Order: sequence, then structure tokens, then C-alpha cells
Amino acid sequence: MKNLLLSIILISALYSCNTSALEGYEISGVVQDLPDSTVVLLILNDSIINKAVIFDNSFAMHGRLDESSYVELRIENSRNRKGFYIENKNVQFITDGRELGNAKIYGSLAQIEHEELEKKIEPLRTAMNNNRSLRREGKLNKDSLMDIQFGLLDKRYEIEKDFCRQYPNSPVSIRILNIYKAQWGIEEVKSIFNQMSNKAVSSVNGKLIQNFINLNRSPEVGDLFVDFSMTDTNRITKEFSNLQDKYTLLEFWASNCAPCRISNPALKKVYEHYKPKGFEIVGISLDSNRDQWKNAIKDDGLSWHHLSDLRGVNNMAALIYGVDGIPDNLLIGPDGLIFGRRLEVQELGNVLEEIMK
Repeated sequence: MKNLLLSIILISALYSCNTSALEGYEISGVVQDLPDSTVVLLILNDSIINKAVIFDNSFAMHGRLDESSYVELRIENSRNRKGFYIENKNVQFITDGRELGNAKIYGSLAQIEHEELEKKIEPLRTAMNNNRSLRREGKLNKDSLMDIQFGLLDKRYEIEKDFCRQYPNSPVSIRILNIYKAQWGIEEVKSIFNQMSNKAVSSVNGKLIQNFINLNRSPEVGDLFVDFSMTDTNRITKEFSNLQDKYTLLEFWASNCAPCRISNPALKKVYEHYKPKGFEIVGISLDSNRDQWKNAIKDDGLSWHHLSDLRGVNNMAALIYGVDGIPDNLLIGPDGLIFGRRLEVQELGNVLEEIMK
């Protein structure tokens, strides 16, 4: 405890002395019970942007960010981590144990705003976890669980929307809006986005939201499909319309999507049975890593067409069609109209059996 107090005192002195002169960020950390030479990584958008070594329960790192950002501190080769907001200021990262997730963050205004929001969301998160426990114990059936959970999720969305409107200039707000843009829908997104400052709009998240607004069409069942171009696994650009057959399934998936991978064997059987009758699948991957994408195709033996721009959740086709989670799909008929959406494999087989007699 004495060492912890001494470290905090030293860090506080450093913070007070350097704040005015600092041109970038400086993270001063105190972590207990981790051995000297333990490596701490600073991660932004899945990329390591800095690292430090723990010595005598402390570490420090400095650098510069283009804008206030949500980052993650992680112990190398472990799941011991904590996400938080950081600006080009002095930041103190202090925990009284070895778990980074319990750390307190000082010196970041965006982090204060984030924690204020988290306090409002936490009761809903706890309720959702309790409901899952009741389901596992057999005290809640599946349909009731889904109804309750969706109701709690709607309440969470309303809290987050109110936060975005209350703090239109906050990095927290623009990040939340980007995360939930597909779930909230283009009209809600535009309404909130139009209230935000030029600084927020010109940020990385702001540009992604603007791209969503420019691209999104969210066609519904009965609407005409929206064409697009994208590259295949050999980096050859293909137009979706040129890959279609009588009935075409536009299938959104990713190599790291467990439900997608689990359903692939059954989807293969449907494809092999109905392809001779005029059925085609065009897979759109929300991967960002080419090798992982190609390896998943090979490992699962997926012989249909595959396209991706390797932009992850910001995949152009996903933005056009308003994909808010995967797996997702659209069944398109010979007239170009969307025949069905979010069809499970068994349901897809039943539909094809009926329409392709």
C-alpha cells in the first residue's frame, strides 16, 4: 500500500508540472502484482500504437494522437485489459491490483463523460445478465427472454441517444453514433449527426457516419435490390448483378462470426441441392484481414462467389443494405425484387423448395 501511495503521489506531481507544456498524451500508470518487465500495449483500432514496460509497479508512455480516441491498454499476450478515452493530455491510469479492468482513469474529459453514461447503462446491463441466468436455470422461456431483452436494449438505445443529443461535441457521442448507425437507422442518425460540431463531423468516426449516410438505402422485402461492385478473393472487381441467377442469396458473414461458421455446412447442402435449378449465393465478408477471409472459405469448403472490400463492419454493401449484425442475408428473385430477409438455413430451404418446384 505504501508503494501504491508513493506512486500516486509521484504521478500527481508529474501531472501537475507537465500539463501546460504537454503537446501530446502521457500515460502514467500504477499496476500492482505484475512482475517487472511485463509489457503493456496501447491499442487503437486493433493496431498497437505504443508500448511500455512495467518496473516497480509503474509504467509510462507518451505519444500524440490526431484526435481524442477510444483506446485499450492490454498486458501483452493476455486478456488483461481496459478500454478508455484518451486525449493529448496527461492521463493517470491507477489500479490497486493486477487487473487493468479495475483501473481508475484521471485526466481525460471524454473518459469522465463515458463513465457518466456507463452509470446509467449499468442497471440495464445487470438486468440483461440476470435474465440470461434465469433462462439457463429454466425459469424463463426463450420467447419471453427475447421480448424482455429487446425491451431493455431499446431502453439502452434511448439513454445513448439522449446522451448524444446532450453532448453533441463529445468524442463519446460520435463514437456511439458510429457503432449503432445501422441499428438506429438513417433518419435517427442524420437527426443526431446534424447537431454535432464540425470537429466531431470531421473526425474518423464522423467520416464513417457520413459515408453511411451517403450509401445507406436499406431496401426492404418487395423493393428492388441495389447493385454494387466489390473485389473477389483474387482482387478482381465484380458487379453483384453479374453474379446473380434466378434466385440469389446475398449472404453477409465473416470468418470470426461463430453463428455464420456453424451454419455453413447446412448452407452448403442447400446450395448444392438447388444450384442446378438456378440458385446462387454471393457471400459478402465483413472481414478486414484477407488471409483470415480466404482461409475460412477454404476451411469451410464454400464454393459460391465471395466478395469483400476488407473494411470490416464498414463494408460498402453492408452499409447499403443496413446490415446491423451477422449472419444476415437477402433472397433476391428473378425480377430483381427482394424476396426474403434474414432467412435461417432451414427456412431458406423450405422457401426454395416451394418456389423452385
